[in-house]
Amino acid sequence: MCNKIDEKLLIMYKYLQEHAFSREEVSKVLNITTRQLSRLMKQWESENLLEYQVGIGRGVFSEVTFNKDIEQLYVSYQIQQIGTLSFEEIEHILELPLYNSSKALIESIYQQRLVAKNVNNQTDEDEATFIDFVYRIPEVLDPLLHSDVSQDVLLFNIMDRLYEVDNKLIFLSSLVSHEEVDDYGLTIYLHHDIKFSNGQILFAQNAVDCLNRLMKHPDHQYKFAMVKSIEVLNLFCFKIYYEGSIDYLKLMLSSAYASIYIQDDNKFLGTGAYKVYSTTENYITIKARTDSHHQTPDVGTVYLINNYEQYTRSFKYQQTEELSKGVVIQNGFMCFNPLFTKLDKKKRQLLIELVTIFYKSFNNNQNVELKPTEIFDNEFVIGTFSEKNIGQKKLYESLKKAGFNVKYKVVSFNDLIDGNIDGLQCDIFFLGHTYVEDLFYYTLMNNTNLRFWFLHFDVIKSLLDRFRVATINDWKEIEYRLKLFMEDEFWLHSLVLSFRKHIVPVNFKNVNLNNDGLIVYKHIVVV
Repeated sequence: MCNKIDEKLLIMYKYLQEHAFSREEVSKVLNITTRQLSRLMKQWESENLLEYQVGIGRGVFSEVTFNKDIEQLYVSYQIQQIGTLSFEEIEHILELPLYNSSKALIESIYQQRLVAKNVNNQTDEDEATFIDFVYRIPEVLDPLLHSDVSQDVLLFNIMDRLYEVDNKLIFLSSLVSHEEVDDYGLTIYLHHDIKFSNGQILFAQNAVDCLNRLMKHPDHQYKFAMVKSIEVLNLFCFKIYYEGSIDYLKLMLSSAYASIYIQDDNKFLGTGAYKVYSTTENYITIKARTDSHHQTPDVGTVYLINNYEQYTRSFKYQQTEELSKGVVIQNGFMCFNPLFTKLDKKKRQLLIELVTIFYKSFNNNQNVELKPTEIFDNEFVIGTFSEKNIGQKKLYESLKKAGFNVKYKVVSFNDLIDGNIDGLQCDIFFLGHTYVEDLFYYTLMNNTNLRFWFLHFDVIKSLLDRFRVATINDWKEIEYRLKLFMEDEFWLHSLVLSFRKHIVPVNFKNVNLNNDGLIVYKHIVVV
C-alpha cells in the first residue's frame, strides 16, 4: 500500500527536473514560506523520499536528490484512493504537472468507477485490485480462435469448462454436479444454479451448442473424432456418445478452446467468477461477479495492461515478491523448422549444444565466447518474434563471431498461432510452453500449430493417434516416445530461457499459475 504523497512534493519534484534548487524560488513555486519549506524538507528526508545537501560557501548550490519516482508514487496513491475522490478533486489532480499518460490513466479509472457506481449502485467500500500484464488486447474472446496467453488469461477467468485438470492429472469441475459412464458414453449432469454474466441460466443445450461448434471447427475437429454424437436429455443433462478413452475426452474438454459461453451482440459471455467490464486500447478491466456460482473472490477488480514498463512501475514502490517459477511447469525450447531448414541431424546437434552453452551463461549474467568444435558453411536463419529480445540478438552475435553463416530475422507470431506456418521462413526459433508435467511433448504436438510441421513424420502421427485412445496409465509411455524422437533427432530441445516475472504484493497469497501458465484470480487470498 502506497503512503500519501504531498502534492507540494510532487510540484517540487517536477520543478527541479528543469531548474536548480533555490529555497526562495521553490518556496514561491509552492506558495509557502522558506521556513515552511525547511520543515517539509526535513519531513520528506525522514521518510527517505529525498536527500537534501545544503550548499556551503560562495557559489555552492544546495542539492536535492530524490530516492524515489515521486510522480509514480503520487499516481499510485491516487488510484488506490480514487473511489473516495470527488469530481472536483479529480479536476484539481489533473491540473497538476503530471505526464499526459498519468493523467489519462487517472481520468480513465475514475470515469470507470463513476459509471460502475451509477449503473450497479456500488458503494465506495475498499476493494482489492490487482494489475497483470497482457502483451496484446484481444478484440474478440471467441475460444475457437487460435489462442495465445493474452486471450487465454481472460478465457480462464471469465469462462468455465466442463472439466479442469491439475498438474497431477486429476479432473475437477465447477459446472458438473455428477456424471455417469456406461458402455455407450458419458452422461453429464450440470448444477442448476449456474448463470452467465448477463444473468441467463446455463442449460444443457448451451453446453451442447458450444461443443457442437467446437467439434465442427476445422482447427479442432480432429481432436474429437472419437465423439459420435451428443444428445440433450433434459434441461440440465446431456450425453456424449464416444469411442475411446474417457481420460482423453476429459483432457480435451478442459482446454481453453472448450470453454462454455453464449454469444450476445458479438460478445462472448461466460459463467466464470469475473466478467469483462471495459476495454480500451491500453488495458482491459475485469470485475468479480456478485451473482456467480463461484465463491466471491477477494480481488474485486483486475486491470490487464499491455505496457510492460507500466506494469512493473505499478509495483515499483510496493512491498512485493516475484511469483516463483516452481508453481508452474514452464519450459523454454528451441525448435528447428522441418519444412524450411536444410541442416542435417549432425548440424542441428552442434547448434543445440552451442545454444545450450550460451543460455546457461546468459541467464547467469555471464559473457560467453562460443568455441565450436567445428563450423559448417550452411547459411541458417534465427527467427525472433520480437526485435526487443536481447538474448536472441546476443546469441546471433555470438554465433556470427564464432564464424557461422547466420542471419537474424523478425517473423510474425501471428503466422504461428494462425496456422500460416509457411510464413515462418527461418531455421530456428524459440518459444516458451507451460504444461502438465507428464504431457509436455504431447500438448506441444496436439494443442499448438507445431503439429502442422511434425505430423509429416509418421512416428509422430502414430503416437498422437495412439494417445487419443489410451488411458492416463498409458500416457507417460507415449510421452516418453515422443520425447525420444524429438530430442534424439534434434528437432526440438528444452532450454532454460528467461521468462516474464509475475509480481505480486506480499499480502496477496495463493497466487499460482495453472497448467497454462496463467493466474486464476479467483484463487487469490488477500490478507
